[in-house]
Amino acid sequence: MAFAAGASTTSVSQAAIAQAEASLVGTWSFDGRQACKSGPAWVFSPDGSYSEVMLPERTPRGTGGWREQDGSIFYSLAVPASRTQRQPRLERRMTIIERSPDRIVAVTQRRVRHVMHRCR
Repeated sequence: MAFAAGASTTSVSQAAIAQAEASLVGTWSFDGRQACKSGPAWVFSPDGSYSEVMLPERTPRGTGGWREQDGSIFYSLAVPASRTQRQPRLERRMTIIERSPDRIVAVTQRRVRHVMHRCR
């Protein structure tokens, strides 16, 4: 990319960098389990599906769908793969109130606060 003499480059804001680095794709442990050694976690896939797992074994206990839009995570409740779903799944919402590349704090519509840590 060529720049004219005297032109300044546009810098990307720190918030935009953090937003890009905080992609939801990957494994996120719930409710203060930063070490990712035990407890519930969600594995977000790029195709819009997620698996609900228990750490450390990461065996899927259910699957659902997710999308991120306007500062919120919209998701369907996870159901076991063995259960056939005849009714459409209701979509739930968590509003993101804090976000960094490795930590997300979100609240549900019922004002339940969840702290999620990225598992590496």
